[in-house]
Amino acid sequence: AFTGLLANQGTFNLSSVTGSTTPARATFGGLVTNSGTLNGDGVLLFSGGLVNSGTLDLAGNAATTDRVTIGGVGLSGSGDLKFDIDLSTENGSTDQITMATGAFITGEVSLSFNVLGDGIVGQATELVLIAVAD
Repeated sequence: AFTGLLANQGTFNLSSVTGSTTPARATFGGLVTNSGTLNGDGVLLFSGGLVNSGTLDLAGNAATTDRVTIGGVGLSGSGDLKFDIDLSTENGSTDQITMATGAFITGEVSLSFNVLGDGIVGQATELVLIAVAD
């Protein structure tokens, strides 16, 4: 867990620590400014917000179970967001970012996907990539 401000200009590999039933969060309590690459997996919390002009890469583990929550000042910048997504079943799955209540997205973001599975079929349910509370 980090409690202060964090400025990343290189490559930062981070992941949550898995527990017996629920993964513990890799937690960033202050504002995180990223102009490099944040490679993340598991359950991540940016409670102070994320200014991303680099890359937040959730696609490195080839699993659609990564969950990121962003609070504080929200998500801003003009960076890239990379997701694992599986469209090979009617109830596909994807990595997900959730914006905490009061946190918003500003700026322009680029989305890219690591498509998992053998094929793409019609989706019976919506896949939520980024959920905004307000």
